[in-house]
Amino acid sequence: MGEKRFSALVSQDAFKDKAFRQAASKLSFVRARAKKDADGKVVGWGWQFDLSKTVEEEEINALLHGFDDADVKRFLGMVRKVYQKDEPSRASTDASLEAASAALSFDDFIRSCAKSIQCTNMTYTVQGDLVDGFCYPNERDDTFSVFDLMADHNTRRKVQVIVTGKTVIDTGTEKKARKDIEIDPMEFVGRFSDSTVEVKGLLRFYQGKAAISLWAKEIRWLDVSSRLREREDAIRAYHEQFKTEEQQAQFGLSRVERIAVITGGTEEAPCQGAVDFDNKIYRKSGVKIDYAYINSNDVREVIQQIDALDTAGTYDAICIVRGGGDKEELCQYSSPALLDAIHRAKTPIVTGIGHMNDDLLCNWMADYDAGTPTGAANFINRESNRVRKAADKQKNTLERARTGKNHVSLLEEKEYLLAEIEELQGEIARLKVENDKLRSLKGKSGFFQRLFSRF
Repeated sequence: MGEKRFSALVSQDAFKDKAFRQAASKLSFVRARAKKDADGKVVGWGWQFDLSKTVEEEEINALLHGFDDADVKRFLGMVRKVYQKDEPSRASTDASLEAASAALSFDDFIRSCAKSIQCTNMTYTVQGDLVDGFCYPNERDDTFSVFDLMADHNTRRKVQVIVTGKTVIDTGTEKKARKDIEIDPMEFVGRFSDSTVEVKGLLRFYQGKAAISLWAKEIRWLDVSSRLREREDAIRAYHEQFKTEEQQAQFGLSRVERIAVITGGTEEAPCQGAVDFDNKIYRKSGVKIDYAYINSNDVREVIQQIDALDTAGTYDAICIVRGGGDKEELCQYSSPALLDAIHRAKTPIVTGIGHMNDDLLCNWMADYDAGTPTGAANFINRESNRVRKAADKQKNTLERARTGKNHVSLLEEKEYLLAEIEELQGEIARLKVENDKLRSLKGKSGFFQRLFSRF
């Protein structure tokens, strides 16, 4: 009785690609059956189609995408003939043919891989951002390079792209095999990192690492990465509101009594940036530090804290501090939403985010860019000393005018000298930060690095 719901046996002889036959056999409405002669010997293979099931576009796209178009069309022609009395299935099949031959978005590609992970060695064409490239030592191929392919800055969903000497590089003006391009491997990595590309490659699944990779047959360069495009758009939109380095160097606080610090982690387990800041703050200055702990990988929480602390109106400055991280995660600190929050804040904003070479746009919008969490603490120490020294000087001037004394006690002289030393140490730390920043900018190279320079 069960056989009646299946079609007659359709031969697989027209398909020479064994991988395609295996992939098609995994479709839910298809089952592979052996063809046997009178003696029971297997003489070939065929398919039977389950007439009780509907042909699903998503399933066909997942399993047959990337195979030869002629084989896909031939197979779908068989499906149409079998289901010719079933109009919904035929329409679904027609749509499946178009979907199977089109380039996938990155998210569709991931979903497809998840469904067809058993069918490795399939060819896919996918678009995404190529980031974090490096050369991998390989005795047989000195052009062996590895990149990450991702979309929407999502570092938790990425695929390794392997580029070998056989990979064809399409720059829009010429197409050459990687081994024929006369360029140093490291320079090649620098040119193609941070690019939006279309990769045609062979899917491989490594069960030991539960990881998938694309061994690139061809890479076509499309544009700079979405992260760099977003940065470029933000620079154009906000360049009039950014602070120059001279403006930030001249910035100072009028009062340093209570400081808010937006940082990652919790009070029991603060992030490394918070620890670095806290260790550097000069305790005897009397400055009160209030920490606002957030998920520093979610810029929306940073924005909420800026708005809340600024509205409170009780702080002399708001410091945003966190350690380094992946540049795809840190790019949210260049987002327009954060730039707007910093710009509308009436309380001075000090940033100490990541490392010196991260160069985030929130640093350009802030009243003072300290470069690192330690630099932010040094700035607060220096400003506290400066404000206290100015207040003491004014107080002593008034006292001398009242008493007629013009001499300064040894104790007062000692206090002035200690404050001067501390201020000089802070200045040395600031100059070191600036020097490190200049060195990091000088060291940046690559085809698409440093598209814009600081004003």
